[in-house]
Amino acid sequence: MAFGPKWGARRPYRDGISCALNSYWGRNMKQTKLRIGLAAVLGLLSVANADAACLTIYTDNSVADMWINHCSGVVGVRWNDNGVCRGWSCMLYVGPGGEQSFNKTYGRINWRECHGSGCTP
Repeated sequence: MAFGPKWGARRPYRDGISCALNSYWGRNMKQTKLRIGLAAVLGLLSVANADAACLTIYTDNSVADMWINHCSGVVGVRWNDNGVCRGWSCMLYVGPGGEQSFNKTYGRINWRECHGSGCTP
């Protein structure tokens, strides 16, 4: 019969510094791995949606508003508001780097974009 710790048992630390460091890394390693994984997933999502927001709306209290395309390709847009365009009934295409005027919006506006001249938002 051998004296000492069993096979696979943790050995006692000889100094308090290595004990404290190992205890710190043991507790926080799972959190560190989760943070790295979360950062990687968020990075992939931001790359996947990098071209999703090409359009902005310009309003100046006139009769019409304007879509402004900030991307290098044609963007189709369909929108919904509390005015004429209820039920996602309004749609148009904006050329690359271009502007397109449309009816004045009323209330909150939501829109969907798609990229390319043949797409349907």
